[in-house]
Amino acid sequence: MLEDIIKISPQTNRNYYTSIFEFAVPVKHPKEKAAQYFKWGLVFHAKGKPAEAYKWYEKAIFLHKNPFYLKQMGILHHEMGYMKDALNYIRTAVNIEKEIQQKEAAKEKEQAQFAQPDFSVSCSSDDGTGFVYHYVSDN
Repeated sequence: MLEDIIKISPQTNRNYYTSIFEFAVPVKHPKEKAAQYFKWGLVFHAKGKPAEAYKWYEKAIFLHKNPFYLKQMGILHHEMGYMKDALNYIRTAVNIEKEIQQKEAAKEKEQAQFAQPDFSVSCSSDDGTGFVYHYVSDN
């Protein structure tokens, strides 16, 4: 029948070309595109190809200065023997993390100012009359 006429044979030749693949994934936001570039950098870093990994890490960092990306670039430079550059990348990552923590602390402090005050209620009936007294205090 028709199934006998159509035969599908699996392709044995793989055509994974990273320079072409970068345009295969449509990404609208720079942070998402940076994440894709960073993943390619990780692949080449794991394969032991530091020049290719550097290229992809650099593209990712250009689009989004994520501290994690900068730290990984610092590790790559350290492995290649460029200690001064590695230190610069690590310092930049740490400075960005400090700024993020300061912004989060300021935001938490601002939210704490506008939060409802906590009240505690305590009960006692020590006077022997049988009445229960409630005390409310601010914390």
